[in-house]
Amino acid sequence: MLNISRKFKMNITIFIITFNRPKFVDLMAKYFLKRNFNCNLIFIDGSENSFKRENIKIINSYKKKYKKKIKYIFSKNQLKIIHTLAKNVSTRYCLFSYDDDLPGREFVENGIKFLNKNSNFVTLNGNMATANINFSKIGSEISNFKFANVKPLNIIGRSYDQRFLKFNYQEGFAYGVYRKKDFVKIFSVVKKLCENIENPIKKIEHTVSHKLMTITFATYNLLSGNVKASSKLMMTRLNHQFAQTSGIDYYDKLGGWHINDFYKNNDLYNKILSIQLSKFFSKIKTQNILNLIYLHIYMRAGVRLPRFFYHVHKSIQPGQFSISQKISILKNYPQYIFFRINRLFSNLSFYDRLVFLFQNRFEIKSILKFFKN
Repeated sequence: MLNISRKFKMNITIFIITFNRPKFVDLMAKYFLKRNFNCNLIFIDGSENSFKRENIKIINSYKKKYKKKIKYIFSKNQLKIIHTLAKNVSTRYCLFSYDDDLPGREFVENGIKFLNKNSNFVTLNGNMATANINFSKIGSEISNFKFANVKPLNIIGRSYDQRFLKFNYQEGFAYGVYRKKDFVKIFSVVKKLCENIENPIKKIEHTVSHKLMTITFATYNLLSGNVKASSKLMMTRLNHQFAQTSGIDYYDKLGGWHINDFYKNNDLYNKILSIQLSKFFSKIKTQNILNLIYLHIYMRAGVRLPRFFYHVHKSIQPGQFSISQKISILKNYPQYIFFRINRLFSNLSFYDRLVFLFQNRFEIKSILKFFKN
């Protein structure tokens, strides 16, 4: 039996959703066990029957080693059911993951320690990486482990309109460490959104429900409090043979045209999201919340952005732009004018990549060692 004891006991529950991929269920359970994540795991399976039976066998085999810390739930409404499950966990913190994402242990531990000491921060966001994965009869191996150009962000301000000036949507917000109370609130909104999506769960990463979930995380963070940027590796996305979101272009930051698909019910979903969030932030007008959603998630690129930014800013703070605010806008939103130029020059810069590799060298070494074994 593997030893899972550690000096630091993670007071966290990690929710992992999976669909028709037993090899990934086996990989994830083994990853958390062998890398000594002293936490609770809940696998939420929406698979077809043949895969479901295989998943149950795998989970049961790991329960013998992981004792009572691993649970299995079957539900066709995977994102929706997380709200109910999260309300009933006993841990203080929660984290969300898919079955092809590997959370960083150092990031999780540091996130818990940080939130224990800083009640005015809602979450941490960290670095992301990608790696190719191949399965064989004897196990799995990864290759091409590399830095994903999604920079962690500090979003600090005494009020939400101050944090707004520093806000920049990142998909990574959905993979941070959260206090249980915030996690439950976020998924109460996701639950309402799923109830209004026609046939929302077709596979593990149903396009509409996945994107609305990440948008909900990001907007809740902006309205709720400060966000801490961590230098640690938050998540490793595994690129594989399935055509799902692991293969995205990270330069798009998942806040531009990648999300702006113009589904026929986008306006409805956005309105539901703004109404549900306004229940938690009663002092903020619902229309202002809706403006923020459109600005930062659906309207990231295009010639209309400077004017739209001005309109949204005025809805929050009617006064004139101060010099410091103009500098803040220029500093935090250079992509509005220089997006293409910045993208060209960023391809020539290796500084961020080198810093990432140095600061996460022990975490990366541990992940590579796990696959070698």
